[in-house]
Amino acid sequence: MTAEDAGAGVQAGTLVLTVRPEGAAPVPLPLHEAEPLIGDWSGQPAVEAGVPMSLEVSGLPPRAAVTVRMGGEVLAGDQYREEDCVHLELQDPLPFDNMIGVAKLEVLVSMGPQACSFFYAEPLRIILKPGLASDNLLRMSESVAEHVERLFGGDAVRTGDDSLGDLLGVLERLSSLYERQYPYFREDPKCRLASTARRMSIERMRDMTPEAARWMASHPHEWQRVAPGHGIRMRGANWMPAHALVRTSELSRDLYENRVVAGFPLHLASETRRLAQAFEDAVRVGAGPLDAGTIGRMAAVRIVSSEADVLRGYGIVFSRIAELYRDALGVTPEPVNRLPAPARHFIETSQYRLVYELMREWFELRPVEAEKLVSRLASVTSPRLYEYFSLVSLLGGLERRGWTSVEAKRHEYAGAGPLYADNAAAALLNTFIFRRKEDDGGNEEIVRLWYQPVLAAGNVEPENGIGLARTTRWSVRPLNAEAADTLRETDRAWYSPDFLISLESGGRTAWAVMDSKYSTVGTVLRHHAMQQAFKYLTSLGTVRKDDVYAGLWLYCGSVANDRTQEGSFFNASAPDVLPVPDMVLERVNALSEADPVAGVLERLRTVLAR
Repeated sequence: MTAEDAGAGVQAGTLVLTVRPEGAAPVPLPLHEAEPLIGDWSGQPAVEAGVPMSLEVSGLPPRAAVTVRMGGEVLAGDQYREEDCVHLELQDPLPFDNMIGVAKLEVLVSMGPQACSFFYAEPLRIILKPGLASDNLLRMSESVAEHVERLFGGDAVRTGDDSLGDLLGVLERLSSLYERQYPYFREDPKCRLASTARRMSIERMRDMTPEAARWMASHPHEWQRVAPGHGIRMRGANWMPAHALVRTSELSRDLYENRVVAGFPLHLASETRRLAQAFEDAVRVGAGPLDAGTIGRMAAVRIVSSEADVLRGYGIVFSRIAELYRDALGVTPEPVNRLPAPARHFIETSQYRLVYELMREWFELRPVEAEKLVSRLASVTSPRLYEYFSLVSLLGGLERRGWTSVEAKRHEYAGAGPLYADNAAAALLNTFIFRRKEDDGGNEEIVRLWYQPVLAAGNVEPENGIGLARTTRWSVRPLNAEAADTLRETDRAWYSPDFLISLESGGRTAWAVMDSKYSTVGTVLRHHAMQQAFKYLTSLGTVRKDDVYAGLWLYCGSVANDRTQEGSFFNASAPDVLPVPDMVLERVNALSEADPVAGVLERLRTVLAR
C-alpha cells in the first residue's frame, strides 16, 4: 500500500485528537493536513498543566495505528482500540508540565510499513497553576522584558511599529516650541482692530446712536443736573448723563488663530492622558487563567508603565502650557479635535506657522494602538521565552565579569534558505561582540556570542565570522513520518543551534555550542541527548585547523522535581580526563543563581591553554 492509498482512507476532516484531563471535560482538537496558523492564541482551547492526561484519536479507518508527537517527541504509552478510536494511556501522564504557552501536537496515522499520513492538531493553550513553575516563568518574563533592548536594540514597545515613537517625538517638539514661543504670544501676538462700546465720560461722545440712547434710558442713575444751555431740559431743569455708551476702536487678541494656539495644548493633555490609561488597561490582568499570554502581560507592566509615565508627564506639561497661554492671550481656548483651517496668520506669520506645521504633523500621525503594541511586547516573552531568558542571562553574565560590549547587530543568513527565515526570531539582534584585557593585563580577549547562528557545511563559505562547520549530510529524523532514530541523507546541510560562543585569545579561538531546553535534566537526557550528541558532537568541526571545539552545553530551564545529576554527559570518564568535545547539562532557571556563561567560559579557556 502506498502513502497515497493510505491517504485515501484517512480524511483530515474526520480525525479528532481529544485530550482528556483527569477530573475535567475532554478537549477535542480537530486534525489538519497543514499546520494551523493562529493569530490570536487567547481563543484557543486550553488545559491545565499538572493534571494527568490521556489521549484519544477518533475517526480512524480500520487497522490504522497512530503515533502522537509533541515538539518532535513521541508521547509513549499503552494503546488500545475501540471501534474507530485509539486510546493512549501515557507513560508520562503530565506531558504539558514543561510546556510554555502553547502545545502543538502532531499525529502520524499508519496503515502499513510504507503507508502513513501526518496531521497537525489545533494548538492547545497551557494554563499554569500558581507555584514554582509559574513563578519561574513570570521571573523569566520579567527578566526578558527588563532587558528587551538587548534583544531588539531599542524600545520593544516601539520596535516593529514606530507609531508611539513618532508620537513622542512630536510631543517633545511641541512642548519645546510652546515654551520657546511663550514670550512672543504673551507680549506681541497678532491682534485685530475691534469696535466696542464702553461706558465712558459723556465728553467722549461724538455721535448719538440708537444703542447709546437705549443705554441712557436704561441707566437713570447716570443723569445729573447741568447748567442752562446744556443737556436736555426736563421739568424746569437741564439734565445730562455723566457717562454714556461710547463706541471706540481698540486692538483685540480675540483672533481665531490665538484661540486655536491656546486650545491645542488642552487637546494634547487630554490625548496623552487617554493613551496612558489605554496602556495601563492593556496590561491589566484579571483573575483569569494563568497562561503564557497572561504572564507576558504581567511582565510587560514594567516596560509599559514607563511609557505610560512619560505620557502622563506630557499631560501635566501641556495642561500647564494651556493655562499659561490662556492667561497670556486672554482668550477663550478653541476646542481642537482635528487640524484647524489654515487661517491667515497660520500661513503668513512664522511663529503661528511653526505651531500649525506641528499641529499638521500631529494629526497626520498613525493611530497608536495600545492593545496591539502591548500584545507584541507580551509575545516577546513567549513561546521563545526560555531562549530569550538564556540569551539575556548570557549577555548579563559577560558584563558582570567585566566584558565590554563593543558591537551588537543583526545578520541575515543568506545560505540557510527560507526554512531558517521562517523559524528564526524576526527583528532580534543576533550577533554580540565583547572585549576585555586578560587578568594579567596582557593580550586582549574577544568573546563573540551568536543567537540562532547558521553552521553551514564545510564546503560552503561561512557567514558572520562563524568558525564551526557541519561535516556530514547525514541527519537524524529528516522526515516527519519516520522514526526518531532514522538516519538519512539530507539536502539541508546546516545546523542552527540556539547559541554559539567563541573565545579568542593569543591568536587561537575556542568554540562551544549551547542549546536551551525548557525541560528537566532527566527529560533532556532521555529525549534529546542522542540527537544533540549526533548533531553537535559527531557532526561539527572547526573551520581553522588551530581552533578547538569544546563541545555542547544544554541549558535546562524547568523547575519540576528532578534528581538527575547535571554536569558532563561523560560521567564515567576518569576524574582527570577532560572530554573534548564534551556535552554538559546545566540547570539554568529564573529561581536559581545559576550563571550559564561561567562554566562555558572556563572550559573555553581550559581548552585554549592545552
